[in-house]
Amino acid sequence: MEAIEEHFTIQWHITERCNCRCLHCYQEECRDESDQGEIETTRRAISHFLHGRKGVITITGGEPLLHPHFFSLLNSLEHPFGVLTNGTLIDSTTAQRLVESRPAFVQVSIEGREKTHEAIRGKGSYRAAVEGIKNLTRLNQRVIISFTAHSRNLGTYPQWPDWAGVWRWIRFGWTG
Repeated sequence: MEAIEEHFTIQWHITERCNCRCLHCYQEECRDESDQGEIETTRRAISHFLHGRKGVITITGGEPLLHPHFFSLLNSLEHPFGVLTNGTLIDSTTAQRLVESRPAFVQVSIEGREKTHEAIRGKGSYRAAVEGIKNLTRLNQRVIISFTAHSRNLGTYPQWPDWAGVWRWIRFGWTG
């Protein structure tokens, strides 16, 4: 019998802070940010665990871009990583910095068309997330759209808009 190859995904919540208040979210703002020492200790522990193994680290939160040491953390990682974000803070400068840190992917949450998305994630969040996706794909960054399926948005998936020229870089994922 052939051995099953181990491949790990480690999801690292570096902050609980977020700029959205999603209806389905389990995150709470209940503790201070991880300081640089805690980040370094955790990074070393993850690196030690992944040594000799195949795996990817997903950096998330809350909204990971709100962490004051976000980019220094990305630049210190020794293993493949992805970033899970709501996408609303990814302007052209942030997109450039993200791409330069060489993530395997950036996953952005989109909950359906604008009206549905904003009912779930908050006013103004849809256009900001779409702009974040476009800023990343202009730089040829692989983007995954995450869709948290539930009763408020499940019927909207087939009606999503075609963001001309953007879809070639996007893969869809469902959670929930």
